[in-house]
Amino acid sequence: RKWISYLQVSATADAKTRSNEEQNAFLDNWTAPKKILEKFPYYVCGFDIEKRPVFVFEIGNWKIRSFVEKGGQDLEDLDNHIRKFFRRVEIGSRAFFNESEIGAPDTVVIIDWEDFSLNQLIHAPTVQFVLHHFTAFQRLQDSLAYGYYLNVNAVASQFIALAKPILGSALERIEVLGTQKIILWRFMAEKSVTRDLLHLSDTNTAFQF
Repeated sequence: RKWISYLQVSATADAKTRSNEEQNAFLDNWTAPKKILEKFPYYVCGFDIEKRPVFVFEIGNWKIRSFVEKGGQDLEDLDNHIRKFFRRVEIGSRAFFNESEIGAPDTVVIIDWEDFSLNQLIHAPTVQFVLHHFTAFQRLQDSLAYGYYLNVNAVASQFIALAKPILGSALERIEVLGTQKIILWRFMAEKSVTRDLLHLSDTNTAFQF
């Protein structure tokens, strides 16, 4: 079992409530509660041939609606958890390699829509919550090398259509893959992706595999 330290990377520019630098510092040090990590997993499934980390975001299994309906601290924690996901996408390979070892500086994202249900789509506050976070793809356009939608069902297709104006030019780098898991492994073979699964530790300061 190997541990790779999570390197903190500072940023510049301002945001509405606090500077981007302050937001990043907060996220780099924020620890998600165990309940959030268990119910809303994401992970790095390996690296492509240019040492880009390949993030898998299993949005289809995320039961977001119940947290949106409940609100309060649980929803705030989920909000931070999603923002930290995009923060890690932004940092990319710098979290895993020293400066001299870095290949490509950007990141790969696979969004798995399997089991994404109508129950999520018909609840307007949930749709708004997810769309709000999808705006991060615009901010991360320089950090996203390419991406894939996996297991896109009819409901997910409707949601993706809603998100198109928000995704902007980042959408041009996201391709729809088939609905069978073998498609994902074929992609990984073509891109020479290592198949080690790196799951986030509960401290959120390291990656483990």
